[in-house]
Amino acid sequence: MRNTNVILVEHIRECCKNKGISVSRMEADLEFSQGLISRWTKMSPTFDRVLEVARYLDVSLDDLLGRTRKKTSSKFQKRVIEATEKKEIWWIPYTNRAPFEYPLAQLKMIRTAMEWEAYYCRFGNGFFIVVCISNTEKLQSKYECYGLTETTCVPVRLHVNEEDLAELWDLIEKDDADGLDVEDFFDQLIDDVGP
Repeated sequence: MRNTNVILVEHIRECCKNKGISVSRMEADLEFSQGLISRWTKMSPTFDRVLEVARYLDVSLDDLLGRTRKKTSSKFQKRVIEATEKKEIWWIPYTNRAPFEYPLAQLKMIRTAMEWEAYYCRFGNGFFIVVCISNTEKLQSKYECYGLTETTCVPVRLHVNEEDLAELWDLIEKDDADGLDVEDFFDQLIDDVGP
């Protein structure tokens, strides 16, 4: 069986690579000594340091340890897409007038993005938020989904298949382009939610 520390370091390197960040850049940004993460293969890091790395990379501790988490079920994804198609869910373009207080621009993935857009919908006692981050140089888009409830102060990233999110995004954008009167709906939603 492989050493847990070796697995941790390998997954940190993989996460850095997926984010387009070098390990040495991350160490500098976190004010770690150069090569510290490589040394973790021979010594155990403190929990605080591992947590700092997870926050920096915007991943869970499970991701850093290589533990696979169950993706949000395909059944759930299909239901959201179906409800959007049937106009049971109304998606609203995110603006600073959103009825929730958390500014999406504070999410780590958005802070570093050049271009991003988001839509949200009310669901139960909270919101679903779908974000598209565009990289115009590489002609690529990345999609993420978040949940925000009245009891959480920060959106929680939902692990949803990115292809399904791309399909949902296309559907949301099509509805928006078809002229749904989202501003009226938005104003009604504000009235329903209250200050």
